[in-house]
Amino acid sequence: MLKQRPRHVRATERWLPGTLTVLLVSAGAALGLAGCGNSDDEEVAAPIAKKAPPPPPRVIVPTVTPVSALMATHGIDERIEMPEQFAPSTDESRVAVLKFFDAMVKGDSTGLGGMLSSTDQDELSELSEDGTFEAVTSEIGTIQIRTGMTPLGDEAAVAIIQTYEDFQPQLWRMEPDGFGGTTFYSAPTPMNVMEQLSGDNWIQSWYQLLEQELAIALKLDEEVKAPQRDLNKGNNASISEGRGGGGPGGPGRGRQPGRGPTIDPPSFDPSAPG
Repeated sequence: MLKQRPRHVRATERWLPGTLTVLLVSAGAALGLAGCGNSDDEEVAAPIAKKAPPPPPRVIVPTVTPVSALMATHGIDERIEMPEQFAPSTDESRVAVLKFFDAMVKGDSTGLGGMLSSTDQDELSELSEDGTFEAVTSEIGTIQIRTGMTPLGDEAAVAIIQTYEDFQPQLWRMEPDGFGGTTFYSAPTPMNVMEQLSGDNWIQSWYQLLEQELAIALKLDEEVKAPQRDLNKGNNASISEGRGGGGPGGPGRGRQPGRGPTIDPPSFDPSAPG
């Protein structure tokens, strides 16, 4: 005889599937809602892509050959001294300066003359004919060079030429000759320039000294041209041009003493009848 289970047990089993179905459906709906909510949040919070900034412009630094290498390549005399920090910024100008002073230190008048302006060529010819150029260049010990720019923007080189007896300063302005070479022009030399050069920029200092001398020369000319009256001579006073000394550049520059006629005052005799 089969035993029957209690009625309450069968009732529980009969309702159990429905309860699980409700729970699963409810859980699925909750999960579905939760999934939709997360999707919306993700779309709102998505980061906005930013464009990367453009790279900085590439700076191309021109390279130059060291002075020592150029000297070895072109056979420059070791008595030429041009520090790297005072050398030109291009190989072409570096080679031009080195070859110019190399010809000078070796006493090569032909090579040097080919790089000079026409005016300086004439002067070199005179010095070569009387033997002065050969005599002077044979005494050169070293040539110290510093290059830079003139106030007008031309390249230039200051050279301190050391001889057995003293130092000879020179300034040469450089210009392209139109044929791939360089022409050198001599510049005026200020008085006592060796005692007055200062700082690292010798070319700027050189031209400042020239400007000062020019200002002094103009002032002297103003004073020379001013007429002077000697009031001690009474009514027969004489008027004469004052005579100043030589210009600050020495002989050949500025007003020279003794130039122009001298006007002697007429004799004055108090006993003569009026």
